[in-house]
Amino acid sequence: SAAGLASCQKQGRSTVTKDVVTLNIDGNNAFVELAVTPEEHKKGLMFRDRLEKDHGMLFIFEKENNVSFWMKNTRIPLSIAFIKEDGWIAQIEEMVPNSLESHMSEMKVKYTLEMDVGWFKNHKIGVGSYVRFPPEIRK
Repeated sequence: SAAGLASCQKQGRSTVTKDVVTLNIDGNNAFVELAVTPEEHKKGLMFRDRLEKDHGMLFIFEKENNVSFWMKNTRIPLSIAFIKEDGWIAQIEEMVPNSLESHMSEMKVKYTLEMDVGWFKNHKIGVGSYVRFPPEIRK
């Protein structure tokens, strides 16, 4: 949100993670915060009560690997997309708030994207959909 960015700028941003970047998936925009460090990966969307419309969190890993997510201390029902380094969505799962059930990637992935539950389905995004990353993410 503009207000959120403004408050970050006033405080002097020390990390990229407070920025919101725009991903385009099959013509749909997703406005995402970035989780890059192990600490950011661990915290994710914990302790939040809601997400703004079309907002979520993109987790970026150093290299493609099998990754696992759970919903401990996460109050919002989420859908998670597991994304290959080349931008193709390999898997999408629904996750239940506060669940300790593990959601493991079936393939090695470089990114995961968490959005409100049903977001991918509502936008007709599925396995094989392509995520266009902004230049600051694509290395």
